[in-house]
Amino acid sequence: DYEAVVQEIGSKFKELENQAVVLVGHGTDHPVWSSYVALHHMFRERFGPNIYVGVVEGHPSRDGIVNAVIRSGIKRVLLVPFMLVAGNHFQEDLAGNEDSWKTNFEEKGVVVSVDPTGLGYKREIIDIFCRHMEEALDVSLEQVRKTSAQNRDMSKEDGYEVQGVVSQALSNAMFMVELKDSHTILAHISGSMRRHFVGILPGDKVTVELFSHDQNRGRIIFFD
Repeated sequence: DYEAVVQEIGSKFKELENQAVVLVGHGTDHPVWSSYVALHHMFRERFGPNIYVGVVEGHPSRDGIVNAVIRSGIKRVLLVPFMLVAGNHFQEDLAGNEDSWKTNFEEKGVVVSVDPTGLGYKREIIDIFCRHMEEALDVSLEQVRKTSAQNRDMSKEDGYEVQGVVSQALSNAMFMVELKDSHTILAHISGSMRRHFVGILPGDKVTVELFSHDQNRGRIIFFD
């Protein structure tokens, strides 16, 4: 993702000369703030020293980036919101008329232009999100397949059949079934029987599938 963002975003500015491009993100006090520093160095390594990454809150700070640009001798700056949406932070902190990135540069004699488009409107950033969603869906579907296969295997390995008599009919196709050893369990009708259900009554003999992990519940798979 870092490589993709640097390549796709930075390539739009590689032809600029005598102008600094300053990408400004939101920032965070979470340790992931180091991502901004990493991207700052990656942009500059790929496209030269006139690209900077700073943040509204935290590090790399506004003062640090502004001073670095001034020391470089550059007199023109393009401010770019490094945020999905150019909302309040963009309008107030980046491009506002009071104590913003824009006014700070202008006070030092730098001519400032502003790109008002958030990253969420850039095709290359949308592609990254879509790729992650596709990968997540692939993982989810694969996990469902594995879980279903494991459940089938467990059913084959752990399930065993016993005979019993229905002692009580409950709601939602649930029944109390007394087994031959006088142990009573709660049982539901299997899916295939539910589709062709004609009615099970107290006193009916049934075949119940039990599982080793729960001896008090079962599934009725046949009745006389």
